[in-house]
Amino acid sequence: MEEITELPGLDLWASYAIRFRSGGYYIHDAPWRPYYGYGTNVWHTDPDGVRRTGSHGCVNLPVWAEAQLYRFVSVGTTVRVVSW
Repeated sequence: MEEITELPGLDLWASYAIRFRSGGYYIHDAPWRPYYGYGTNVWHTDPDGVRRTGSHGCVNLPVWAEAQLYRFVSVGTTVRVVSW
């Protein structure tokens, strides 16, 4: 687990990041995203009418949710990413 992490290959910062796979795959907070959830992982139009990109492989969460998750997990915790 890494705290205050610059995300590889992106000009973005996250306060909390949990690496779950080599190659730069993280569960991290994404304060630059106004919406989260199903369908926001690909190109999409948000409820505010703005078209936005999805994740490039990471799992994006609101800061409050990632902060709670970060405190809950420890190194070696199994991460299971399930497709909808």
